[in-house]
Amino acid sequence: MRKALLPIGSWLWAPDLYQPVPYTLADRERLVRLEEKMSALEKRIDQLEKHIDRIAARLDRLEERFDRLEARIGAVNNPFSQLTYLLFGSMGLIVGLMGFILWDRPKARKPLERKIKALPEDTESLPVLSPLPENIPAYTPAWERFYGSMGCYKASFV
Repeated sequence: MRKALLPIGSWLWAPDLYQPVPYTLADRERLVRLEEKMSALEKRIDQLEKHIDRIAARLDRLEERFDRLEARIGAVNNPFSQLTYLLFGSMGLIVGLMGFILWDRPKARKPLERKIKALPEDTESLPVLSPLPENIPAYTPAWERFYGSMGCYKASFV
């Protein structure tokens, strides 16, 4: 226990032995350099903050441009969607019409079958076209009249 009290007692009884280290010129120069570095760092941080603010402003403007572009794309896309609806609607109507035609085919065919059954069986009683009268001149095609008058072409297939 005596050994433990000895350092404490010596400190209490010998206060003159402790003397602070004086502030030297090297310490002062070191502190000045440290203050210069700190001010340079503060300036650099201020410059970086200004740069970040400029980038944030540019990003805000870019975001506004994207919003305007999105609105324009939405305005352009709207007629295309209407055109798509029109296209699919008309295709649906065509398919529906084709289905109706195929469904109604037997009904439409029955009157025609009745008319065909009502026709006479003998074909000799049907009217026949009479031949042309003799007093009408024969028809000559225009190309034959044209080339025949020139004497340069004779139609061999007529």
